[in-house]
Amino acid sequence: MTELSGNTILSVENLDANYGAVQVLRGINFDVREGEVSIILGANGAGKTTTLRAICNMVNTAGKVTLFGEDVTKKDTADIVNRGVAHVPQGRGTFPELSVIDNLEVGGYVRKDNIADDIDRWFQMFPRLKERKDQLAGSLSGGEQQMLAVARALMSTPKLLLLDEPSLGLAPLIIEDLFRVFGELNRESGVTMLVVEQNANLALDLGDRAYVLEAGEIVLSGDATELKSDPAVQEAYLGA
Repeated sequence: MTELSGNTILSVENLDANYGAVQVLRGINFDVREGEVSIILGANGAGKTTTLRAICNMVNTAGKVTLFGEDVTKKDTADIVNRGVAHVPQGRGTFPELSVIDNLEVGGYVRKDNIADDIDRWFQMFPRLKERKDQLAGSLSGGEQQMLAVARALMSTPKLLLLDEPSLGLAPLIIEDLFRVFGELNRESGVTMLVVEQNANLALDLGDRAYVLEAGEIVLSGDATELKSDPAVQEAYLGA
């Protein structure tokens, strides 16, 4: 984990979100600081996925989202992405009919520089992807598809990486390996991350700060290490 000293690059203020008549988020507030890993914990239906979608203006929202010092609440999703945000959604987010290397090349399509070095870099970070570089993404295991989704997002050299339930549906050993890589990315590359998760143990070990979301509202927040020792968090999420 990094020191809690970075500038705020994402600020969410009084954010509501709804799908038609169904309100999912109710006036939530949180910040993400540069170089940190921020965690949003919550059970199924708490509004975690909607939070990431609201940041990218993919759902109906009210309130304010400030990104890199600019109000982006009503900006198009493509504009928000072009400002340096990469979103790895639930369900992996790869192009199953394309090969591994083609997926990585698609991830870097907006760049004007040579992407070959970064492809090699992520192959070193995820060696299983290198072994399967010519294999169709749809034929990979769940863990390999998640690795590819993350690597493809990183090909755009994002300033902020949004990860939606990266552990979902994966075997415990694969999850541990994936979270180890997330920690390395943060420490060695300084990638700022906002991770929504149900796996509280791994998420809180990875994160610098954390927020607990219940029924569309943030009910607890603070330093991730402190929250891990909070009795309410232990009872609800850590099996204590």
